[in-house]
Amino acid sequence: MSINIRRLLGSIDVMNSTTSQYSNVVHDPVYKEFIARGKPCKAGDYMTETGCQQCGENTYSEDGASSCTSCPDGKVSIAGSSIEGCYYAPCSAGHFMTETGCQQCGENTYSGEGASSCSSCPDGKVSNAGSTSVEECSHEPCKAGHYMTETGCQQCGENTYSGEGASSCISCSDGKVSNAGSSSVENCYFEPCQAGHYMTESGCQQCGENTYSEEGASSCTSCPDGRESTEGSKSVEDCKHKTENARGDERQEVLVEVVEDDGRPGGKVESVRSRIEKRNVGEGCRVFNKKGWRICTD
Repeated sequence: MSINIRRLLGSIDVMNSTTSQYSNVVHDPVYKEFIARGKPCKAGDYMTETGCQQCGENTYSEDGASSCTSCPDGKVSIAGSSIEGCYYAPCSAGHFMTETGCQQCGENTYSGEGASSCSSCPDGKVSNAGSTSVEECSHEPCKAGHYMTETGCQQCGENTYSGEGASSCISCSDGKVSNAGSSSVENCYFEPCQAGHYMTESGCQQCGENTYSEEGASSCTSCPDGRESTEGSKSVEDCKHKTENARGDERQEVLVEVVEDDGRPGGKVESVRSRIEKRNVGEGCRVFNKKGWRICTD
């Protein structure tokens, strides 16, 4: 068992007063080592029964020590160190050195091994605490209505949409449109229908015969009684009387007055009567024949 040098020297001071005490001291191995060395153990060593021994790794000692002391928490040392030889080991990646030892890098920063400080992620990028390299910095997931690119989040264009964290935008269904930055398929809608059409669940449809619609209509309106229209009519003005809509060689009934005279220009009018006749579309309203003038009254 080791004997403290101070105690040993104290025993020597009184060795003349007690022969047995002197005998114990001079035969003590520690004393023998002390006499052999002529001085206490140096810093980095400690006294044992067989003499001075070197302190191991992560410990230290001062001059004259009889034991080694562990380095402060977090510090290390090589074998044979004094207190000054205790030091903080290089920090692992994701950490940095402070006066009290290694500390973890915070969010949006990173560090490599042995760093004395943490580096910030590039603009627009984020990272978790303890990130070990710039590769761990990434753009924050894009909010809905945006998508990820190499340079960061970009807004989705018109007629597309995206949810949160998207890497691309999705086109609206055929016939539907959306504003830039739309965040869901619910933001896609059919554009207001043009005149002559109406809105359905599948988009704009053309109004049928005898109906009409104005721009943005959700349904078509029937023409007034006695009137008709072609497909895609845009207003009530497009609804015409049936006689006005005849085409080609179709014939229609009109009211005419037949004037009979004596057959001479400027001659005497003998009679005037009215009757319904059929005539070709485009036929003049006054037609001369043997019996006189046929005059359309419609």
